[in-house]
Amino acid sequence: MKASKELEKNKFKIISNPFKRRIEYENWSANDCDWIKPAETSDFRKPEYINAALYHKAYDIIKTAQESYAGNVGLEIFFEGAPEEFNDLTNIVGKYFPENDINIIKSQWQLHSVKEVKRDIDHIFRNINDMFSKFQSNPAIEQIKKYEDVMSDTIPICVMGLYSTGKSAFINSLLGVEILPSADDPTTAKTFKISIGPKHTDYAIKFFYQDEITEKKAIKIEFKGDKFSFNCDKNIDIISKLDEIEKYDSAYNRMYHALSIINSYDRNYSKTRKTGSKPWRVSPLIEVTIPLDKKYTVLPVDEYDFVIYDTPGSDADKDDDIKVLKEAMAGQTNGLPIYVVTSDQMDKKSHSDLITILKELGDALDRNNLMIAVNKADDPDIKTLALKKKNFNDLAVSDLNPAGTYFVSSIMGLGSKLLMTNRFEEVEEVDEETGEEKIIKKPIFIDSHYWQIFRKNKSDFISIKNPKALYLFNILPMPEYDEYKTTVHDKEINQRILYNSGLDSIGFAIYKFAETYSIYNKCRNASGYLSKALIYLNDEIENKKKEKDKNSLELSGQMSCEQNRLIKKLESSFNDQKELAEKSLADSLSNKNVSNKATLKNSITERVKIIKISFGLFELNKKDKFKSKMEAFLREKLNTQFESFKEIAENKWPDVQAIIKDALIKIIVDEPILTQEQKDILQSQIQTINVTPNFSWKVNIDPQNIVSGILWIKVKEEELDKKCHQIFDEETAKSRSKISTDWSNTLDTLRDELLNEAKNCISKHNPELLKYQSQINMCISEIKSLNNQMEIINHKIDEINKLTEFFSVEKNEE
Repeated sequence: MKASKELEKNKFKIISNPFKRRIEYENWSANDCDWIKPAETSDFRKPEYINAALYHKAYDIIKTAQESYAGNVGLEIFFEGAPEEFNDLTNIVGKYFPENDINIIKSQWQLHSVKEVKRDIDHIFRNINDMFSKFQSNPAIEQIKKYEDVMSDTIPICVMGLYSTGKSAFINSLLGVEILPSADDPTTAKTFKISIGPKHTDYAIKFFYQDEITEKKAIKIEFKGDKFSFNCDKNIDIISKLDEIEKYDSAYNRMYHALSIINSYDRNYSKTRKTGSKPWRVSPLIEVTIPLDKKYTVLPVDEYDFVIYDTPGSDADKDDDIKVLKEAMAGQTNGLPIYVVTSDQMDKKSHSDLITILKELGDALDRNNLMIAVNKADDPDIKTLALKKKNFNDLAVSDLNPAGTYFVSSIMGLGSKLLMTNRFEEVEEVDEETGEEKIIKKPIFIDSHYWQIFRKNKSDFISIKNPKALYLFNILPMPEYDEYKTTVHDKEINQRILYNSGLDSIGFAIYKFAETYSIYNKCRNASGYLSKALIYLNDEIENKKKEKDKNSLELSGQMSCEQNRLIKKLESSFNDQKELAEKSLADSLSNKNVSNKATLKNSITERVKIIKISFGLFELNKKDKFKSKMEAFLREKLNTQFESFKEIAENKWPDVQAIIKDALIKIIVDEPILTQEQKDILQSQIQTINVTPNFSWKVNIDPQNIVSGILWIKVKEEELDKKCHQIFDEETAKSRSKISTDWSNTLDTLRDELLNEAKNCISKHNPELLKYQSQINMCISEIKSLNNQMEIINHKIDEINKLTEFFSVEKNEE
């Protein structure tokens, strides 16, 4: 009865790989007895369902699947993916669809837990660093070291938006301190890079400066206690202007005014500068570091470091700004993009620039987790905000497909943080209703305009009966919306302002991103750093080969005709022996393949039959199970086949090497230009040379190819048998080819070492020849080292890729 009941339900499959930022879907076709892609018109074919983070889309996916496929019989949702996402789906079904008869079932194809993957990748890189510590530093090793910075608990946040949306105020509210001034003119505004978190202990501002007198110079301002200092003389124009910040009383206050001077310094210059003059006096990028206490900020700085990028308005000089931002974020991955708009800009058709920026920055930002912050949301009334939420899908900004849209008043949020951390002054104020004087707590804003806004709106945000609670207008998947609401309490007035300002909900969303999806992104990009290292190594090898060839030509030019004749004679003899050795191996491998073929053919045919008849009449997922079991069987047989080829090559190698050495020694013994001492030394050196082949090959079967194009309900054993034999024959040919290639490459290595030893002998007592030969030997040594590094990295890339790939988990059949 159990099997029958299960068959009554419709079936749907979610295949999510957060390491690749992609979700795919299939539904079960009872007619075909197979999984098929959703119809072209299905929501599951839309980009917002495919290029998405499952955490944000899970509720919509389940709701759409239930409406599309459950019918009157319920729904089984099979899930292929990571355990964290499986838990999210299970919790959402249990909380929001308890009456809909939906079951979430783990498929046999799964991903490892992201925390386990990160732990293993960290271990791999520690292992790489240990192994590479013995090598001389080069660009590849420096590239590998970058991984430590990227995989650290540092989260990049990139704040973008149109001019005058309050981006600087928004960042100040995130930090809980007022350090960024507002730009008066978008064409002169700079890009700010703000580094915060536990590892930063100094307040500092860094930028480059140049003018008609001063060459480009790195400027640094440090703030310690009630002191500040410059790293250069005060006779530089901008330093003399910055000296006026001494009149302010705190590090934050001084930083704010210093950045205001720096930000506006080029305002007139950029408008009046002549063609051919310096493009700027203050560099487009300003770097700021601040040690930030957790109590000041909504960011989880006790667990993560953050780097926040504040960009000029996207209606400024877009191309130059993107270039500056791209250079500033070089090497960054897993960044969180936040797009700041105001409520009246939500339906403007000017958001395409953001898409351009996101494309330009590539993997530096996680497009699937784009957050929209609707700033200055204290201005519109509640009715307007409610309409924005209700009609969001009709607004132009919805085309950006954000993971979440958050309504926020940056100034109210910042003010609440100032009050909560005792950064206020007590002032007298006349009560408008009673006319009586009273003492109020006034947040200490640097920008006086902020106080006017805070004072005007405060009553709306502290009201208990009818508060202006901006977080209630957030446009989020229901589970995220409800999850945040459970954290809200309004017992204390200043805390109430913080919640109602919407700022706390943004901090909560940033924490959720840092907790999970930034780790997925970091793991996804880990092998990329190693791949870049391979490019550097390969370039270096090519350079060393060119250098070696150049010295070889010089050496040949300095050698006598008789000496060159000897080297060519040795090389010709070697090449003759190499040709014989390669033919001998090819014949042996072919004979072995023929002798194995009949046995293997029968075993494959038998295995196809055994697997197919093992399935019960009503058993589900027969195609997937066949694919998994047959892939494992073919992989085992192919590895066995490769080992038999490898054994043949390894057994032949000692004899081949000995024959080649004997042929060369015979030439040396009969060579009249060599002294007896040279002959004896060269014979001895040749006998000590021992090159060992390293045969490696990786079975590369795409399990999907085993059953591709096959309709399971109509499939015949002969068709499956033919498909499996085709795959086996193709992979066998690849393994034989790899053995032959490794064999040939090893012979080339042996040739180079033997001929080089002959050149060493000839050059030994000739200073002019020895000069070039020494350079050749050095190049050979460096090439060996670089090849060794490449081999290590290739192996580690395979290890990392395997960690983020699906693996099959066999289940006990009931």
